[in-house]
Amino acid sequence: MSDPYEPLIRFADSLTPAAITAWLLSLRGRPYVPASQYDVGAVLRVEAAGRVAYCAGVNVENTDSALSVHGEGAALSVMLAAFGRGARVTAAWVMAAPRALKPGSADPLAQSGGTCCGRCRQHLWEFAAGPDMPVHLVALDGSMQTHAIADLLPAGFSFASFKPVITDPLSPVDADVARAQVLRMAMPDRAGIFTWLQSLRPVDYASGVSQAMVLALDNGAAVAGVRMEDSAFTGLTAAQGSCAVAVTAFGLPRITHAYALTQGGDIPDGAVAPLPLSALQVLREFGSSRLPLTLFTPAGQPWNTNITAAADVAPHFAKTWRMLWDGQLGS
Repeated sequence: MSDPYEPLIRFADSLTPAAITAWLLSLRGRPYVPASQYDVGAVLRVEAAGRVAYCAGVNVENTDSALSVHGEGAALSVMLAAFGRGARVTAAWVMAAPRALKPGSADPLAQSGGTCCGRCRQHLWEFAAGPDMPVHLVALDGSMQTHAIADLLPAGFSFASFKPVITDPLSPVDADVARAQVLRMAMPDRAGIFTWLQSLRPVDYASGVSQAMVLALDNGAAVAGVRMEDSAFTGLTAAQGSCAVAVTAFGLPRITHAYALTQGGDIPDGAVAPLPLSALQVLREFGSSRLPLTLFTPAGQPWNTNITAAADVAPHFAKTWRMLWDGQLGS
């Protein structure tokens, strides 16, 4: 079989514009876009601990449109799962066009690369290596328009604008380890899943509460995603991030089990933080109404439920977590 990591992440010091265009074209048809039939793919050049890699993502729509993930956000989800919040984007390429169009089409929409929406400009600004970070808008024929992120988002702000941003110190990045943080072709056992979740580094600068998720898929593979907060509160949940990784990797996945770990803030070691309703809605798009969920306490105790039952204990500010006693949630 072809390399399952090729759609998601590639390690190279530099890729040519032709190689980037070919990658973006190969992603067409993978987005989950039943409403718009408008494919968006993004590739990011990423630096982490002196290592260069390229991460890609595609857009994922939801019946609640506000929960949709855009191509740029999906690519950032791959980056953050692979490398953690210390990684930075040094360049971005985006291709956007209706799915029905092909290279060589005379339609004007095939001859422009679309553009980034305001939400994606904010996302890219948060993780850009600097204000001059180039964003290349790539048409189906390979032609490009290039803008600095500071031109796309004048007077932009990020967490660094109003509070110190503390990133985890990054060790030299091993390519195989980074790939395995995002995607594994064989599902680990429960202890391995918890260890995987613990190793992920969500972006939690606003809340101080980190959340990571691993999804088991019906092809036997497993993918991971993390919460991505941004300073405009337009970030992504771990459910959105992991589903975006799954769609980018496989096109139309079916989730068979979801595992999540929420920790930090005031969550005790023996407590479970239930998933918000928005996360359950995202998972429901690719799983049944009885999709099994396993939510871990920070100490590693599992609470087993499903997305229908989990809706009854959705969190709110007054009760963001519940103690777990002998496998049962406290009131």
